Amino acid sequence: MEAEDSNPFLSDEPSEIDSKNPFDDTGDFMDGGGDLDETPDFDFEASKPTLQVEEKSPPANLPTYTSLEEEQVHTIMRSVSMEDTDSLEDRKKAMSDSQDLFVKVDSPEKHVEGYVSYGVITQTTRTEFEKAEYKVRRRYQDFLWLRHKLEESYPTHIIPPLPEKFSFTKNLTDKYDADFLKTRQKALDKFMCRVVDHPVLSFNQNLKTFLSAKAWEMTTARKKAPGAASKVGGSVKNTAAQLMMKNRDELFTEQNQYNTAFQAKTKSFLTIADMIAQDRFFLLEDSTEYGSAFRLWANSESKLAETLNGVSESIDKSCVNLKSILRIQELRFCEPIREYNLYCDAVKYASKRRDQIQMEQELVTEELAKRRAEKEEVESGEAKSFAQFFGKDPEKAKEERLTKLNQQIRDLTAEVETLANNRAKADEDFKADLERWNASKKSDIKALLMDLADKHIKFYESNIAAWQGSLEVIGKPRKMPANME
Repeated sequence: MEAEDSNPFLSDEPSEIDSKNPFDDTGDFMDGGGDLDETPDFDFEASKPTLQVEEKSPPANLPTYTSLEEEQVHTIMRSVSMEDTDSLEDRKKAMSDSQDLFVKVDSPEKHVEGYVSYGVITQTTRTEFEKAEYKVRRRYQDFLWLRHKLEESYPTHIIPPLPEKFSFTKNLTDKYDADFLKTRQKALDKFMCRVVDHPVLSFNQNLKTFLSAKAWEMTTARKKAPGAASKVGGSVKNTAAQLMMKNRDELFTEQNQYNTAFQAKTKSFLTIADMIAQDRFFLLEDSTEYGSAFRLWANSESKLAETLNGVSESIDKSCVNLKSILRIQELRFCEPIREYNLYCDAVKYASKRRDQIQMEQELVTEELAKRRAEKEEVESGEAKSFAQFFGKDPEKAKEERLTKLNQQIRDLTAEVETLANNRAKADEDFKADLERWNASKKSDIKALLMDLADKHIKFYESNIAAWQGSLEVIGKPRKMPANME
């Protein structure tokens, strides 16, 4: 039927990934834009390969940030609410003058080997890059590798989340179709925008590798085994995690409570949204049958055919609108909420890693206190000594014990100072990222809700217009046949 053919969500025509920019989709009601090839996203490696790369410190002029400046807030808002229609040049114009690294993810492409790659375009003026522009193709597992390396390099920073492997449009279409690829591409682009806008993450050496390395170099980097340092760090964390933390900053406790409540609300919201989608999906199926019934009726009632066909056309248009709002709610609303649900997990993991640093500091501090107390006992002569039972001079044994304790105290004191500095830096990093996240979340969710309201207004306006047409047909005066007068 014509109403269905006019809707881009119902079109089965293949699209041209290479010649048409997938960012042409503006998200307007009933305007799906340039669809992508229906390409299956084959099984990628779910594991997180690790690579020990010599880390370059950020330039000396990179500010240590503890609070957001107005310019930073603008950059964050731009990165989280980026429209898909902008080109890289448009994005550069919208960013602040201090921005020197721009990245865009686009052009999903099917490969005969059985995977999908995405184009990653980079433009930069940073001196550590050999060229001003790079164009590479990356698989989903490459993005996974990058996030894992960022998490490994900056354990107390909040690393932006990646989209889940399979999560899109479960009621509407096969998860491998064009909408899945387009939504995956948008989510990956948002991930990269968040990373390159970050004043610390954007200087990571692994990010440079991801943006500039050739395909074989990227594959080699992913396959390299983790170094010994990461294994040692893991054992230290496991030991510290066994302790009960003391004197925790109230800010972190409140943030954890808020984060837990916020994540629970997003999950509840998604559950309700899914119930609404189910009801609309069933309504769509019933309405489709309802429209067919009116067309069959019109075929058997020639005198009422015009009226019945008018009602049928209105039902068909309503079905088209219903399909559109289902797609819009899932792709433009539920998926961003799912991303924030994943962001809650990222905040939770960063908080745990910060807590582990504090617990490790408390462990060493307690050990230092024990050694000092033991030294006082030895010096006062209250400590029990078994040296005389082994034929040793008590005074010499006492001196040896004090020498050993003094060395342990010096080592533990130095370690406590190092851990105190690590904890202070971890607190600063985590607080700054919390501030960035809360600022972006407030603006992003507001824009999300306004967009949802606008799309529903257009949805109901389109339905009213569809039924107005059938009212005109029904109300049209008709001349009765002579045999019925």
